[in-house]
Amino acid sequence: MTTRGIAPDEEIVILMGPTGAGKSTFINYATGGNYEGGVGHSLRSCTDKLQIVRAPWRTGDGRPVVFVDTPGFNDVSKADLDILTTISSFIKEAHSSKLKFNLIVYLHRITGVDSSASTNLSILASLCSTAKVELPAIVLVTTMWGLVETKTGLEREEELREIVWRELIYGQGCGFARFEDSLDSVHRILFFDNTTHNGSSRRSRAGGKNKDAEAERALVNAQMMETLTRQKEEVNRKLKDLARLKRELEAELETLDKRIDDISKDGPNV
Repeated sequence: MTTRGIAPDEEIVILMGPTGAGKSTFINYATGGNYEGGVGHSLRSCTDKLQIVRAPWRTGDGRPVVFVDTPGFNDVSKADLDILTTISSFIKEAHSSKLKFNLIVYLHRITGVDSSASTNLSILASLCSTAKVELPAIVLVTTMWGLVETKTGLEREEELREIVWRELIYGQGCGFARFEDSLDSVHRILFFDNTTHNGSSRRSRAGGKNKDAEAERALVNAQMMETLTRQKEEVNRKLKDLARLKRELEAELETLDKRIDDISKDGPNV
């Protein structure tokens, strides 16, 4: 997908996150249910490419809003690095076309805790920095609060904020917020800076502007290597499974050939 069709006065909001994190649900609340991208909770993303959805409302200063839905990470049919490369290409093209970004909304289910957001955003920052393009502002948003007990949700929220995403929030200036399944919640996330918990600007510094460049590049390269290594291991595992299946089928074929040969030797039944 290209940025063709997006006007210079439109504000772009990119939705990112694992498969089943609620990106399509977020857009449906934002657009009044006008999005047909699909809502699902399986290991296969409902969105297999970048999709543009326009909101039926405008910002406070009258600018129209465009949502960009992206394929989910951890999808069984698409590698995370391929998804990140597609998103970075879109961001680069948007910058070269002088389009306006509002922010990146990275969604995460409060039903679990993992650190994939840090890895994915670091790799995306690296891909963009290669073309000397700065990432838009980023806000980390937890979803699906209705699926957990309040106490459990608050404990996981604190773990994400203070441990798992601590560097993203306090070190790189990412925002942090809850999505509470409403249009009002969408507006609070998009247009208010109070989603930041460290008193700094919501503008993300992901990409290492305030860090030693060489150290940051080494870190991102290590993370990319880890991602590629995992993908290679998965491919090797599948190859081994296929080799085992091939041996089993060959053995079964040999057995069938032997039975056919035995029957042929006995001659036709009278």
